[in-house]
Amino acid sequence: MNRIIIFVVGCLLMYNMAFAQPSIYPGDLNWQLKWEDNFSFLNTDIWEVRNNHDSWGFPCVNLDSNASIDNNTLVLRTKKQDYCCPQNTYFCQWQNKNEECYQYTGALVTNKPAYNTKYGYMEAKIKMTYRKGVGYAFWTFKGDGLPQPASNPAEIDIFETLVPRLQQAPNALSTCIHTCYEKTNPDCKKPRAQHYYLSNFSYEDWHTYSVEWDVDKITWYVDGKPIRTSANRNLDNFGNSIVDPVKIILSAHANPDYLPPNPPPFEEYMYVDYVKVYQLKCSNTVVINEIPNFDRYCYTVKKSISLSGATTIPQGSNISLRATDFIELKSGFEVPLGAELYLDINPCSGPIVVCPGGTLP
Repeated sequence: MNRIIIFVVGCLLMYNMAFAQPSIYPGDLNWQLKWEDNFSFLNTDIWEVRNNHDSWGFPCVNLDSNASIDNNTLVLRTKKQDYCCPQNTYFCQWQNKNEECYQYTGALVTNKPAYNTKYGYMEAKIKMTYRKGVGYAFWTFKGDGLPQPASNPAEIDIFETLVPRLQQAPNALSTCIHTCYEKTNPDCKKPRAQHYYLSNFSYEDWHTYSVEWDVDKITWYVDGKPIRTSANRNLDNFGNSIVDPVKIILSAHANPDYLPPNPPPFEEYMYVDYVKVYQLKCSNTVVINEIPNFDRYCYTVKKSISLSGATTIPQGSNISLRATDFIELKSGFEVPLGAELYLDINPCSGPIVVCPGGTLP
């Protein structure tokens, strides 16, 4: 048999696995783009820019003047700036509690409810300036318009750069899941965070940061390479999982507690080239027995797929097949030299798609 390159996510098979691919890679037609923004302008149909908002008690207030578009790039700024919110502004909670104005301002944008996502793949291309005490984040939170109990905020930190337990460096990132907060619920078991010092990496360069989330698992990627996978169940001592639609948040802030002593005035920036959100196309009741023609194959997640020598993989092709129950490779099935085949066994929670001709493959 010729050399086979099969990339498998799930529990089926690994054979001559040459390198790890993200689940959504070029040529995987099972995914469809749900929405994207390439920031040719600040689209307020998609984004809400927070103003007079300190991220729930943080000593740096978000201002809409710190979010802008420059050369098809979203720019989020954090800077040394004295600023007082209007009196009794609800989301200026640090000022209300301490009766002091802010010395630092930042920026935060979040998508509006029509662009919330439930399961799928979220990716952004980002670069950031580096200074100790400055934090950037690409994350999710339970979408607006949904009940907001503190016990299940549905926060997935796709990356953070400033975490108290992480010795900050320009190659240091953190990922975390929050389904409850100790600050508001003392019975909450602290969510699990993981910290990384990435080799040959600086977040001052452009990188893609992404997460794939389904009913069973959550996988984080940097530049298309998986850095972490977590089961999406029992994420705290209350048994919570992340199942609610979420909004995407991009933020830049300064934290005076972690700045060097007597820091000079500064302005630091987070640049976002694009945000893209994908969902899988589902045909969860369809059973496939052989694929006679890959040019006519309807790329959706099927219930099961069985292939033998009666199915011919085209020379030089890059094919991805997905099913919820199983993919069976029978005796006689081959992948020709130079072709790539990706197989995935996982749930599908995206839109149900009826293929042309009803239930034809």
